[in-house]
Amino acid sequence: LSHCAAAGLTVAGGIVIGTAGGPAPTPTIEMLVGDHPVPGMRSEHAAERLAALVERIGKQDIVLLLISGGTSSLVGAPIDGVRSEDLAALHSVLLGAGVPITRINAVRKRFARWGAGRLAVALECERVIPILLADVPNEDPAMIGSGPVSPDALEARHVERILRDASIAVQVP
Repeated sequence: LSHCAAAGLTVAGGIVIGTAGGPAPTPTIEMLVGDHPVPGMRSEHAAERLAALVERIGKQDIVLLLISGGTSSLVGAPIDGVRSEDLAALHSVLLGAGVPITRINAVRKRFARWGAGRLAVALECERVIPILLADVPNEDPAMIGSGPVSPDALEARHVERILRDASIAVQVP
C-alpha cells in the first residue's frame, strides 16, 4: 500500500477476508473473518460485504484482487435458488469424500455466488488485476478459489460425473 501512495494512487477501499481477524492496514480497508473449510454465517456476511464493495466500484477504478485457496469457503454464499445450509452440506460432503480439490471446486463453483467468473461479471470496471495463489503447481485459474474471475468451461454433465464417481448422491438443481 505504501507503493500506491508513492505512485500517487489512492486506496479508495477494500476488503480482506481471512480465517482470523487483525488490524486493517488503512482505514479504508475492512477486515473480515469467513468460515473455513465449510462456509457459514461469517462467510455469507463476507460475501454480502463484498457485494456492497463491488457496487461502489466505478468503471474507471483499478481493482486488485488476491485470490487464494480457501476463497470458496471464506466468501461462501449460494447462488439464487440454493439455500445456505445446502451449500454448506455440499462442501462438507465433497471434503469428506476425499475428492481432489480441483474436482471439489469444479462442483462447488457452480453453486457459489462468487464462483465461476461471477465476480468478474459483477465488476464492471475496465481494469481488474487478479493475483492468484495456488498450492498446486500449474493450477488452472478457473479452479483457484472456485474461479471468481475465470469463466466456467465445464458442462453440467462433467459436474454430475464428478459427483457420481465420488459416489455422492445429492439432488443437483
